[in-house]
Amino acid sequence: MSFLFNKFAFLYDGFMHHTGLANEKRILQYFGNVKGMKIADIGGGTGSLSLLLAGLEAEATIIDSSAAMTAIAKKKDQRIKIINANAENIPVADNLFDRVCMKDCLHHIVNQEKALREAMRVLKPNGKIIIMEFNPKSIKSKLIYFFERILGEKTKLVDPEALDKMLYQNLSQGHVFLLNAFEYVYVGVKYGESSTLV
Repeated sequence: MSFLFNKFAFLYDGFMHHTGLANEKRILQYFGNVKGMKIADIGGGTGSLSLLLAGLEAEATIIDSSAAMTAIAKKKDQRIKIINANAENIPVADNLFDRVCMKDCLHHIVNQEKALREAMRVLKPNGKIIIMEFNPKSIKSKLIYFFERILGEKTKLVDPEALDKMLYQNLSQGHVFLLNAFEYVYVGVKYGESSTLV
């Protein structure tokens, strides 16, 4: 990730809480039963989502290039595994994870298509990919976009239709769930013998 995340990692959780962007519990329903599953939390940062997943007895692994952010995650729960790497080049074997998640992360990635290909590569057949993002059409998303750009981020918001086009070749099915005018969740299932969103 960027200089911004490394420099201000210690402020991140407080900022997310006070701005109402700490919404990890709303995405959990799309994972299904995760007990005993291996889950990749790409761009998982300070581990707010991975902490919840670990509490549900999942084996959560954060894949994030910011060591300053992931150090905070490790302090929250020693069960959380850490891989300090960028999303475009994940140093793990193919078909490793039962679930892959990218929560409020994709818009920070420069090469989004490459990152999505990597996400699909490390996901097992029949596994779910869960992506939570800001809807570029909302005013709130536009404000976040301009704020992050001012701070030097190379933010690139992606709408649900564009995301579906980037993923559809690898998925047996995919669906967009609109949480509100501001956020959406994309859930897809990688090709396998018996693929289902449930």
